[in-house]
Amino acid sequence: MDGIYTTCHLAGNCCQYFVVEYNGDIYPCDFFVTRQLKLGNVMEDSWEELQNSPTYVEFGKQKAEWNSECQRCRWLYLCSGDCLKHRLYGGGNSSKLSWLCAGWKKFFEHSMPYFKQLALKVLKERERAGIIAKTGRYELFTEKRLGRNDPCFCGSGKKYKRCHGNVDVSDAS
Repeated sequence: MDGIYTTCHLAGNCCQYFVVEYNGDIYPCDFFVTRQLKLGNVMEDSWEELQNSPTYVEFGKQKAEWNSECQRCRWLYLCSGDCLKHRLYGGGNSSKLSWLCAGWKKFFEHSMPYFKQLALKVLKERERAGIIAKTGRYELFTEKRLGRNDPCFCGSGKKYKRCHGNVDVSDAS
C-alpha cells in the first residue's frame, strides 16, 4: 500500500533478513539453510560483513532472475516472480516459473479491486488524520506511471527499466 514491500516474496531482492540458528550460524533465508549458503556466525562476524557477503548478495539477486513469462505478466509488480522456494524446486534454476503462478494470478485477479478500495480508504483516512500529505503514495492505485530511470517500486535498488522493466503498474487494474 505504501509502495514498500514488507513481505520478502513480494520484493525484488531476497536480501530481506537473516536466519540465526541455535548455534549462531547465519543463513539468508529460513527456506535455504544449507551448508553452501552459510554466511557466517553471529559470534564471529559483524552484521555489516554478513550483509555484504558475496553469498548473501548473489542469493538476493536470484529473485530478479524471473521467468521470461513473468516479464509480460500484469501482476509482476506484486509477486516479483514469487519466492525462490517456489522456483528452485527439484534442483531448478531461479528463472523457473513458480509452481504457484496460476494460483497467484487467479487470486490477484479476484482480489485486487477490493484491495485497491481498502488501500484508498486507508490512505484517505491517513490523509484526513494528517499522517500523510495529500501527495501521499497513491502510485499503485492511480494512473501515475513510473519513468524508466525512476527507482523500481520493488525495492531492489535498480532503475525501473533494469528491474521490473516493461511492466506498467497502472495496467494492473
